[in-house]
Amino acid sequence: MFHSEGDENEPGELFFKSVDKELVSSIPNPLALPASFEVDSKAALREPALRSGSVWFLQPSEHERDIQEISRVLLTVHVNGFRIRYPGSKLIKPVRSLAWSPFAVVQACRLHTRLMDERMPNVRLFKVSDFHHGISSLFAVTHPCPEEAVQQRGRWVATIACAIRMLTLSLFPVFKLVTAPSHLSWTKTRLVAGHMLLFDRTGVTPVFCELHVPLEGSTTLMAYEDDSCRCLVASLSIDAASVVTERMGVDSSCFTLNGYHFAARSVAEKVFWLRAISNIKVKLRHAMLPTTAEELKYYRLAVEEEILKLPVFSLAEPFRMGAPFLKQRTKSGRDYDLHLLRENARYLLEKAAVF
Repeated sequence: MFHSEGDENEPGELFFKSVDKELVSSIPNPLALPASFEVDSKAALREPALRSGSVWFLQPSEHERDIQEISRVLLTVHVNGFRIRYPGSKLIKPVRSLAWSPFAVVQACRLHTRLMDERMPNVRLFKVSDFHHGISSLFAVTHPCPEEAVQQRGRWVATIACAIRMLTLSLFPVFKLVTAPSHLSWTKTRLVAGHMLLFDRTGVTPVFCELHVPLEGSTTLMAYEDDSCRCLVASLSIDAASVVTERMGVDSSCFTLNGYHFAARSVAEKVFWLRAISNIKVKLRHAMLPTTAEELKYYRLAVEEEILKLPVFSLAEPFRMGAPFLKQRTKSGRDYDLHLLRENARYLLEKAAVF
């Protein structure tokens, strides 16, 4: 427990103490289903378009997957996806479109070898990958001037990255990262908390994530329905061996923790979360336990200093009126891992005595 005015405990005494039996019934509901959003690759693209222009589209041949079919296409980028048209083609080809998710990334690519890059300096590639749908699309820009080809690719990549960022921002509530716990007992060991998007097979869910300080050789990242912290969506145990990876791409704010995929509001916030998790893993690896109330106080002060350095992003006014840019799902259409939720319930009941 934390010290309050009149507390007789010494400041360095451990604050991890047993809670009363009655508190077990007050732990967060482990079967909460918060508002979430459907990810549909065939959803209508939102107007107006952010950018439109002629590029080369490289795709596997219908007959031999290793051979690329190269077509001149009109690429149009929207805030929630892109569309491909085949103007002037002798063959009638259907219009292609993809409504992406916040877990899409764009990358500037090179040709298959450095030598080919040097031989073809006027050709520059970029790729759009949507992790949700398992789709990657490869494009190329060409120009007689190599520098102009690089700049054209840069403009396409920047536009697509900006569109994905706007889509991501449209799904977040207005919030600030916090370190102070709420009045609820299970938040007392909070190190930092804030909103992120949680991936599932058919959509994304905005969740309020709470990272705790180490406890008994591990710690936990709790994901709640909202900042009231009363309805639990998921709990992820973190120890020294936990696997954390980033989804690489321009301005990508996605990362994976123990097989679960998250998207932060910005790249800066993703780096912030990854650094916080990394610091805790270092503490766990060197068995610098247990955490005292005094240590937690200084940890929070250090985290608050970093929070103040973070840039705050929001949608521009014209786009804010149309947010969110994904369709909200009904409860019957959600695709949660019920096994995980049951494990969360078991975890809370087991750990209630030390929260």
